Amino acid sequence: MNNEEIRKIIGQRVRQHRKTHSLTQAELAAKMSVRRAYISNIEQGQKAISFEKLYELCDFFNIIVSDLFPIVKKDDMEKREKIVLEIANIMRTLEINKLLLVKSIVSGIADIPCTD
Repeated sequence: MNNEEIRKIIGQRVRQHRKTHSLTQAELAAKMSVRRAYISNIEQGQKAISFEKLYELCDFFNIIVSDLFPIVKKDDMEKREKIVLEIANIMRTLEINKLLLVKSIVSGIADIPCTD
C-alpha cells in the first residue's frame, strides 16, 4: 500500500466521522482552526494530515489514531501480491486494445481517472 492509497483511506474515514457528526467541511474546519480547503484536500487524499491536526481530529471525534488507518495483515498482503502477479502475467499476453479496455475497467472499479 503506497502513501497515496493510505491518504485516500484516511480521507474516507475522516469524511465518515465528519458526516457521522453531521458536520460540513466548513464546520469541521472552523472547529479545527483550518481552512475548509484543508479538510477537502484531506478527505480527497490529496494532502497528508499533520500529526498535530491528526491528534486534534481524533480528540474531537473521540477516536484513536488507528481508527483512521488501514489495517493490512501479512497474509492478506501476500495473497494480494500473488493475485497482482497473476493478473500481470495475464496482461502481458494481451493486445494493446484489450489492455486499454482492461485499464479503463480497472480505473472505473478503483474510481481513479483513466489517462491514456
